[in-house]
Amino acid sequence: MKILTIANEKGGVGKTLIAVQFAYYCAQKFGLRVGLIDFDQQSNSTTALIKNNSAKLSKITATELLVRESSILKNLIEEDLKGASSIVCFGADNDLSEVERLGSDLHNQFFGNFTQNLQLLTPYFDILIIDTNPNPDIRSNLALLCATHLVSPLQLNGEAIDGIARLISRLDTLSQINKALTLDTGFIGMLPNMLKSASSFQVENAENLFAKSEKLMIKWNKTSLVYRENSNGVKSPVKDDSGNYVIQQKEHFCAIPEANCIMVAQSKGTPLWSMPGADKAWSAMKIAFFQILSRINPERADNSTPEQMAVFNKALALYGENGKEIIKNFFMTDSSSSLPGMNPAEQQLLRELKASAPLSIVL
Repeated sequence: MKILTIANEKGGVGKTLIAVQFAYYCAQKFGLRVGLIDFDQQSNSTTALIKNNSAKLSKITATELLVRESSILKNLIEEDLKGASSIVCFGADNDLSEVERLGSDLHNQFFGNFTQNLQLLTPYFDILIIDTNPNPDIRSNLALLCATHLVSPLQLNGEAIDGIARLISRLDTLSQINKALTLDTGFIGMLPNMLKSASSFQVENAENLFAKSEKLMIKWNKTSLVYRENSNGVKSPVKDDSGNYVIQQKEHFCAIPEANCIMVAQSKGTPLWSMPGADKAWSAMKIAFFQILSRINPERADNSTPEQMAVFNKALALYGENGKEIIKNFFMTDSSSSLPGMNPAEQQLLRELKASAPLSIVL
């Protein structure tokens, strides 16, 4: 089980948005078994996920995962998660804000409880997402100490960028314990959120951030097939002398734009892609999410069908040495035009494949 922590020491930067929408994405687009722990006492992730029965609300709260021993929770977890839906939320409760007040003498006990309880959850999930509170207390520290991966959303203003700087400083200390979470390994990157393209202030901040912190940003390669137009104006994909489809790639920074449809989706507790008029916002979000998921690369059983694998192998043979890159681009964009030579039925089988086979088949 991979553990993704969403953290920033500044509130209101989109941690809950990323946690909830990424949970939908992993479960509904890739068929992954997803758990979400809501460590923020405001319980916004919990509220969003259970609003339309999009997730099962566990009988075990986020607080209990910290304060109760695994010997006590073992049977409860087995009973609660038997036959669970694809997303399970370990919800926030009022006791979360009291955890820090119980005193530092109990912190080692909480660490032991939490790590052992995560081991109990491992058989039930492919990926566990932890939505953190902005305060650098025992909750967010444990979320970092136990994470295999970290994403830090931010708004492009001075306060949010300062929050990232503090988080990275704290990460440097915590990585001495959690060897998997360093800037070179588990830290996936910073993800600008609520980006106003018309804001000159944000544009200036973006340019400064990208210039100074390029290695800390989440980036993606825009993959395009190269086309040639004949004398009749008909375009066709270019192949090299060996019959491989020719592609071109250009690197970009990931960012999620400000859009009213995003806030509406959160308030309604629904995936962004189901909202009217969300195509542009979802296009940017799914690109960022695919980069995150690719870095995490959760392990899971291969449940692909022979029909799905036959189409996958046909695509590899058709596109040549760039076949995996072309299929991976389709997994990310879901654009039919990115799969020339494949009919709609074959494209649908590839869509189903990404929800049944390990992502590593294209990585």
